Amino acid sequence: MTVTNMRSRRLTIAVLGCALLVAACDGSLPSVRGVGLTVPSLTPPGAGGIRRIPSIDAKSLEDGDETSGRCERWVTEIDTYSRRSGDFERLERCLSGGEIETIHTVGNQELDGSGHYATTYTYRDGHQVVWQYSFQPDPADPNTTSYVASSDAGESFQGQYRSLENGATHASETWDLVDGTYQIEGVYEADNRFNGSVTFDDPTTEQSPDWILDNQEDLDGTVTQQVTTYVANWQLHESVVVAPDGSYGFSFGYDDTRTEVSPDYRGGYQFDAAGAGSGGYHQYYEDGSTLEVEQQIASDGSFDQRWWFDDANTDQRVDQEGAAHYNADGSGSGTVITHVVDGGTETCDLSVSADGATSIDNCR
Repeated sequence: MTVTNMRSRRLTIAVLGCALLVAACDGSLPSVRGVGLTVPSLTPPGAGGIRRIPSIDAKSLEDGDETSGRCERWVTEIDTYSRRSGDFERLERCLSGGEIETIHTVGNQELDGSGHYATTYTYRDGHQVVWQYSFQPDPADPNTTSYVASSDAGESFQGQYRSLENGATHASETWDLVDGTYQIEGVYEADNRFNGSVTFDDPTTEQSPDWILDNQEDLDGTVTQQVTTYVANWQLHESVVVAPDGSYGFSFGYDDTRTEVSPDYRGGYQFDAAGAGSGGYHQYYEDGSTLEVEQQIASDGSFDQRWWFDDANTDQRVDQEGAAHYNADGSGSGTVITHVVDGGTETCDLSVSADGATSIDNCR
């Protein structure tokens, strides 16, 4: 049956990043003399938001919605299809987790392969969202089926699916949703691996598109995602490689288009399956100065940080260095050492509150 054969959308790997933190940076040049002490501006990547990838597949549509939470256990209560009448029905219930309680699909498929169905999402608070779908085979290509759909929330969808060799399916989809437009293009293998791209555009922003995602899933279960995000004056290039055991590597280059330096930030991290890891980054300034940062991250989000600032206007290699411990709530403390050109040093205490306010005192 056409509906139950649709590929499940498995693009649920977290794309880790510091986009909001980078966007908050003002790009000013720290200096030992003049501006004051240099303190790194980027926290290590953590459990970043999952890119929402909408899908015609019922469970994936729910799983892809970050506002509804993830169901821990689905059970199928009804799954019927009549070859004689073409009627079909499927009812799935979430026993624990998530805000969606049931997903109910009812429809009919004609002998020529066309048909229609309605999928109703019932949330635990009682409200419902209903999507109405219709589908039909392409008269010029019997291996291709086209879908159109709309929801009672005013959203819409259209997609084309072409059957390939070895059970693979080429998918081309456009979703016009409340948060923006998603365009999906790629191939789902018979084992449900997806290789392709997703483009997202938010009509309320000046940039278009807002981000582009390339996804690759290998036979051994390794998933690689390359993402380019456009945020105000920033271009953020991120890559995450997730191994089958849950460990992952993350690398990035962040470029402020208002500066001559490109990129302004470059770094990388490696994490184990529990979320503990290490890594760091370099920040580059227009006058040639650099800031090098190393971070050791615990699974609870706390981390230890060391950094070294090289002022291009002096001959010495390190003009300022520091070390600090940050708690999971963002608060932290440490010290900063300034190396004066004439050979002297000054050590100051650093204190950071949970809301990000930074204070320097007790210099000696």
